[in-house]
Amino acid sequence: MRKCDNWLKSWLEYSSAWEAPERFRLWSGIAAISAVMQRKLFTFVKGQRLYANTYILLIGAPGSGKGNAMKYLAEWLKDLDGELFRIAPDGITKRAFYISLEGAKQLPGGDLSLEQHSMTAFVEELGVFLQPGDNDFIYSLCRVFDCPSKFHYKTAHAGENFAVNASFSMLSACTPKALKDIFTSDAMELGISARTMIIFADDKVDIEIFGKRTSDEKLEKDLKYDLTRMLNITGEYTFDDEAAKALISWSRTNFGPQPKDPRFEHYNSRRFIEIIKLIMIFSLSKRDEPIILIDEVNEVKSIILEAERYMPRAIETLGANPLLAQQQQAIELINLTWVSFNKATEESDLYSSLSRDTPPYLMKDLLDSISNAKWVNVIGTPPNRRFLPRGKKTEEKEKDG
Repeated sequence: MRKCDNWLKSWLEYSSAWEAPERFRLWSGIAAISAVMQRKLFTFVKGQRLYANTYILLIGAPGSGKGNAMKYLAEWLKDLDGELFRIAPDGITKRAFYISLEGAKQLPGGDLSLEQHSMTAFVEELGVFLQPGDNDFIYSLCRVFDCPSKFHYKTAHAGENFAVNASFSMLSACTPKALKDIFTSDAMELGISARTMIIFADDKVDIEIFGKRTSDEKLEKDLKYDLTRMLNITGEYTFDDEAAKALISWSRTNFGPQPKDPRFEHYNSRRFIEIIKLIMIFSLSKRDEPIILIDEVNEVKSIILEAERYMPRAIETLGANPLLAQQQQAIELINLTWVSFNKATEESDLYSSLSRDTPPYLMKDLLDSISNAKWVNVIGTPPNRRFLPRGKKTEEKEKDG
């Protein structure tokens, strides 16, 4: 018998003293239930099995509490880490991800009818785990999100890793600026934004300067007891008649209202999948029986629409010119070289001067962009180009002298 009537509601009560906005705490709780469901609970959508693993990304300015919501949850869940539940190592890297997923093996027996490799990661800074421009890793994260029956990764130097019936959930955090660097147009085309719930909050949470993070010990034990109980529940979720009718009715509006910003195009394309996953999670929050009632459909509709109202705040800089500051810096260097030394700026000198603020993989795009926009004059071809201020030619300055 459950200790908590509604795990998520009790979770919000338990975490109320944390220095983190309620929205972050709620979605951290959602991530916890998603993590313990692994591949043991599922439903069928359009003839295919759908599991409730999630990628949840908390977005906020430094000091907004996103790290607290995740860090405290990660500490809390480590008590469950064991044969039935695997948490990725702290500070997990790309290489460690493949090794850890392969090692997160659960063999058939008990409540498992098949071998599976399920793992959850709590990543305090997404940019440390997922480097900007690493499309190969982004593709892998998209593949494993879809819970493939066989996941195989091989490199020429690091060997190969193999996972059967893979499942991966992730709770992470970053600032809007970091999100812009990671969710490039290429990354979004690969599908990472379509598989990620972006949760923004900027609510001010006031905690006494000498206050302590307190918790209700009995409620903590009850929450952990129920979460452990959830680990042992298996089976297929079904909708009762009223819930099914409500979901079908909502689907006829394309699960509207959808976010209208064109930058949510990829997210909208798979949004209904996130909705079904959340409905399963909200059901498990209340009961052991894998059945979905109309209350869960209505709750998820309210929760997801509330989250989506704030999503545009997280992506304000997405789609903006990511190279603007570096372009301006390059043009200033070219102008300064012309004024100070009466000569064009060598491409190699720009690489050297701009390397502190510009990643190597963006350097050519940066110089191509100022050339194509006619903001500077260019002599020669890569990688031996020479750059002059717009409208200037080498001979002009020499004659002026």
